[in-house]
Amino acid sequence: MKLNAVQLIQMLSSSSTRIVGFLLYGNEPARIAQLRDRIVAKTGGPNAVAEMRVEHVDAREIPSDSTAITDLVQTTSFFGGQRIVCVEHASGATGACIDHCLDAWNDGHALLVVTAGRLKPASRLRKRFEGDARLAAVAVYADKPGHNEVRFLLDEAGIREANPDALQDLVGVAGEHDTSQLQNLVAKLALYKLGDDSPLAPQDVEACAPEVGELALEDVLNAVADQRPADIGPAIRKLSRGDRNAARMCIFARMLFRNILETASHPQGPAIGVTLIRPPLFYERRTRMIRQARLWGVKGARQALQELSAIDLKLRTDIRTPAVSAVERVFMRLAFRRIRH
Repeated sequence: MKLNAVQLIQMLSSSSTRIVGFLLYGNEPARIAQLRDRIVAKTGGPNAVAEMRVEHVDAREIPSDSTAITDLVQTTSFFGGQRIVCVEHASGATGACIDHCLDAWNDGHALLVVTAGRLKPASRLRKRFEGDARLAAVAVYADKPGHNEVRFLLDEAGIREANPDALQDLVGVAGEHDTSQLQNLVAKLALYKLGDDSPLAPQDVEACAPEVGELALEDVLNAVADQRPADIGPAIRKLSRGDRNAARMCIFARMLFRNILETASHPQGPAIGVTLIRPPLFYERRTRMIRQARLWGVKGARQALQELSAIDLKLRTDIRTPAVSAVERVFMRLAFRRIRH
């Protein structure tokens, strides 16, 4: 039968599972290895490796007519308990010996876990594992986890309720990071919410997710974008020596106004446009970006970008210009600007 990663994990959580063999294939070896290890842990128990009930064999070292896999699967464990045979790097050449092994499989034999790279739909391995109710085939490609997989990871971590906005934030994280980082974030959220029965909120995700940008410089730029000129000077004076670099301030200011322009430009409005920003923005940052996009509009954001590009070019070509002062004047000019949409 054909499964996806979430269905596989759900199946492993069911005590009634009667699958005797798994095929994991695709172009994501790290995720394949994670799923393989999950199968081993769920079916063999925590002591399977220590009790030598897990065998790993490289399919590239086995002749196509070998009975080595069958012999391993039929071997009895010295300690008792479920044995697992993991066949790594399988390919079309491995199909015959795996077919022989599965044809000879009986109760008491080891569970078979086969991992492979890309396999065509017509491959012998896929046809065997997808067409047999006792077997499961799972394609693992570079697609980012979606809403259902994120929801399942939360359930598995013990987080039963989540605000829809918090779920969307996590889907955004999944779109920017690999699965292991998402799993680490979910584990961190589970600890963060320990003893707290309230639904997972966007604030919780923001508290646990990696920070985006330097906070002190972010305060300066938000004072500009929010048109709070009185806060710009004091905020600049709080910057560290590294953050007070004029070129750096220009680069981050241009990044901010590009995001404002992208958010304001979306035909369905800023609330939809902000979801396209990468890296994704969470909770207060997202709310602030929507407000700034409505304040500046497309025309205002473009004009701000033109001014920032002009001062950036001037700083690079005229070394006599007092850099930080020149950038601060541009920031003040933008903050005082009367925006007409």
